[in-house]
Amino acid sequence: MSDLAARIASLPAEKRKLLVHRLRDPGGLAEPPLRPRERAPGGDPLSPAQERVWIEQARDPHSPFYSEAMAFRIGGPLRAELLERSLDEVVRRHEILRTTFANAGGELVQRVGGGAAGAFSAADLRTLPASARQAEAMRRAHEQARRPFDLDRGPLFHLSLLRLGDEEHLLVFTVHHIVFDGWSTGIFFDELFTLYHDLASGEPPSLPAPACQYGDFAAWQRQELQGADAQRQLAYWKEQLAAMPGALDLPADRPRPPVSGHRGGLVSFTVAPELAAALRTLAREEGATLFMVLLAGFTLLLHRYSRQGEVAVGMPVTVRRRRELERLVGLFTNTVVLRTPVAGAGSFRELLARVRETVVSAQGNQDVPFERVVQALRPERGAAHTPFFQVMFDLKKIPLFPVERLGLTLEPLEMHTGTAKFDWALSMWEAPVGLMGNLEYSTDLFDEATVRRAAEHYQRLLAAVAANPGGPLAERSFLSPAERHQLLEASIAPAADPPGETLVHRWIAAEAARRPGADAVLCGEQRLSYAELDARANRLAHHLRALGVGPEVRVASCLEPSVERVVAFLAVLRAGGALLPLDPAHPPDRLAWVLRDAGAGVLLTDSALLPRLPAGTTRVVCLDAAKDALAALPATPPQERATADSIAYVIYTSGSTGRPKGVQVPHRGLGNVAAAQRSLLGVEPGDRVLQFSSPSFDASIFEMVMALAAGAALCLGRRDEMLPGEPLERFLRERAITVVTLPPAALAIPPAGKLPALRLVTVAGDVCPPEAVERWGRGRRFLNLYGPTESTIWATADVCEAGDPPTIGRPIPGTRAYVLDAELQLVPAGVPGELCLGGAGVARGYVDLPGRTAERFVPDPFAAEPGARMYRTGDLARRRPDGRLEFVGRLDHQVKIRGFRVELGEVEAALGAQPEVQECVVVALGEGAAERRLVAYLVAPAGSPAEADLRERLRRRLPEHMVPSAFVPLGALPRTPSGKVDRAALPPPGAAGARAGVRHVAPRTATEHKVAAIWAELLSR
Repeated sequence: MSDLAARIASLPAEKRKLLVHRLRDPGGLAEPPLRPRERAPGGDPLSPAQERVWIEQARDPHSPFYSEAMAFRIGGPLRAELLERSLDEVVRRHEILRTTFANAGGELVQRVGGGAAGAFSAADLRTLPASARQAEAMRRAHEQARRPFDLDRGPLFHLSLLRLGDEEHLLVFTVHHIVFDGWSTGIFFDELFTLYHDLASGEPPSLPAPACQYGDFAAWQRQELQGADAQRQLAYWKEQLAAMPGALDLPADRPRPPVSGHRGGLVSFTVAPELAAALRTLAREEGATLFMVLLAGFTLLLHRYSRQGEVAVGMPVTVRRRRELERLVGLFTNTVVLRTPVAGAGSFRELLARVRETVVSAQGNQDVPFERVVQALRPERGAAHTPFFQVMFDLKKIPLFPVERLGLTLEPLEMHTGTAKFDWALSMWEAPVGLMGNLEYSTDLFDEATVRRAAEHYQRLLAAVAANPGGPLAERSFLSPAERHQLLEASIAPAADPPGETLVHRWIAAEAARRPGADAVLCGEQRLSYAELDARANRLAHHLRALGVGPEVRVASCLEPSVERVVAFLAVLRAGGALLPLDPAHPPDRLAWVLRDAGAGVLLTDSALLPRLPAGTTRVVCLDAAKDALAALPATPPQERATADSIAYVIYTSGSTGRPKGVQVPHRGLGNVAAAQRSLLGVEPGDRVLQFSSPSFDASIFEMVMALAAGAALCLGRRDEMLPGEPLERFLRERAITVVTLPPAALAIPPAGKLPALRLVTVAGDVCPPEAVERWGRGRRFLNLYGPTESTIWATADVCEAGDPPTIGRPIPGTRAYVLDAELQLVPAGVPGELCLGGAGVARGYVDLPGRTAERFVPDPFAAEPGARMYRTGDLARRRPDGRLEFVGRLDHQVKIRGFRVELGEVEAALGAQPEVQECVVVALGEGAAERRLVAYLVAPAGSPAEADLRERLRRRLPEHMVPSAFVPLGALPRTPSGKVDRAALPPPGAAGARAGVRHVAPRTATEHKVAAIWAELLSR
């Protein structure tokens, strides 16, 4: 960039705008001067900026959120009567300070009065003890700052002089934004003290009369907005703000309320002189302004906090491009939106170039009022936040008032009205100590500690980019060493002490030796003691060995709820094989595909299920038919062949590519689960543990290990006995169940009666609502568990109390739970990031999917052990200040349907494979685990496909929980400008927008949805 261009870029925004205008007009500002307006009898129209402020204020007339407040400590002799007379003259000079606003028959008008009576007050606090004066003065100052103005009556400003000593005063000025902007501050006080000087010295007023009044500007501006230049600028903003991303998702401490309360707080900070100098140097070297450098740093922080590729920030600009307006008090500000793409910027230097281009373009189109832009684009508006941006940034120039010639000293003091117009508003200004900053924030959303931490991160980020602006942007960290150490400490849970046996089947053998006669498995009338379970599992293990089963050999088990299912689980582990649990209720095509993909060497089942299973794909053992042969085998365990690194089981989960994928879990992870269960859950001999989950869900293995490794009894029931509500409650009561693990949807129906035996409830598989803790947690322990299959079932746990919103807690022993950004760097507490899990529970990877395995299982950058890996869950989480983790959402389109993990891509692939379906997209609708359902939107020839036929074909390929409950035919799928399907624009089932003449599948009733239809499929075994 040339030296001239750099000098132009370094000019303040308003001067650069004026220069551009004059360069376009070689004769200088050749425009005719503003003519005095023709005053209307009922009042003059407002400027567009005033209209916006009036409308916003009218939503909450008693709020001071459009009040500006400032205070100054003044030293030296100051005469209150002369200050008041000087103020009267300033008011006389600027009619905007005598103006009030009204709604006259539906038209907004401003009316100029004769004066501003009551706008000045003085109080002498010297009657108070010296120690109390300062506190009383600040109390009165803050009281004045929070006092709302009446736009209809006025006055719309107030100046207070509080005398603390003979030569010590506090000057407090509050004013409504509808008559005042930041530039007006310098004009107002410059004139006030100039006139004070003239009065004190007996000289005539030395100020020239204003060239025009604010009302003249308002009338001129309205005329200008009809011109060609305004239309050109409006076209620019229509293009610039088209297809804006959603609201900036900052790490709030509370959900956004439906209506903003405009309550706010303020955090102040100082940028050290050395860093401020480095930032100015960087600006000069890059042909930018200090404003641009500070904004680029702020934009980078917002990007890191929100994970959004584009960041939109509001910027206040002045519209004083005419010479007559430079010394006029009034509201001459506008707001422009700075939409900056951050994703893909390799360095801060590259990001700064993008910010510079964005700022210069916005300043060249800054005259169109923001409200006109909003009206033209018509974004979805609400009372929760402002359209297009929720964060403001400004670099202010603090005016220097001419008080020295009066023998006075002046010191600005921090003042705040206790309100906030935006989520965040960062104001910076240059000062002798470096740079000062005020970060105003909405207290509806944020705690002070959160915002103060953000201000510290901003300063560290500025220091990092100033030190190396050309380095990789991903490496610019804003964490202090202490903060990083604290985050790592919260992320890593040491192994249980003692860690216990790695091979879970040895734990169970030890329990069988300690209490051979105790109940191990109960299912209807079937009952196995620990000795019987041990012997039967050993006999089957010997048989499997004879069939060639050993480490890495996958053995499928497809059995209905029975003691045989538990025997098969234990026998496969003792044979050294890898269990592949299958749900006999799944479609035959899916079962066949999983058996082929896993390469199962043996299939354990019974004769009644053979017709549903594929023939000739693997060696089949019907346990009922082999009963006598197995009884003749040794009851002692075979020689151990499995190691901690051998695969213990393989679970198939939904796959985003359209096919399920098999997760290979080694014994090391399963042993860590058992040790953590013993450490955290406290299951004991004598407990009765419910086997609730489907065998294809890894929670079923969690339940078996929890019971059998602790010497407790595992209780199984029929499918109909597990239905939520009265059936499940009756089973829990009659079987005296003491420990359950249930998905949140099962807890949606509160127990009708008492369950005296039940002492421990763990919930897993989906987001746990507070109501579940209220209904099921009182009088017993209640834990919320989290963990994907790839981390061996269970990774974190939270002990929940009624009244405290449940989280996913902290990592269990032997587990690491990091919250990381896209570059796998630690993010601060409170900031969402991807939850990545390391430690003993990390699975080996996916069956025959090396690319997918390498993508999701990556090196653990924080582990000391060579070769340690971590699993990228795709879940968004954030760490609370107390160290607990909160689940935030998903980075992709994976959803949970009644506790089952569903990749929408797999459902879409099955639906798209139907010959009549041209395009499709599947979404999950409904709030809460019990109400969520899949809805399919499809493009197909008119009149097809037949709903019942389509549903039946999907059932041949997908489990019932993955079959959509509603089909919505459309003429075309809505798309974003980039060509992607716009899921947010899909109409709800039955709404306008679905193609006429085609019926929709009706949503189920609440009872059907919660009971029969859900649980018949969920508990199919």
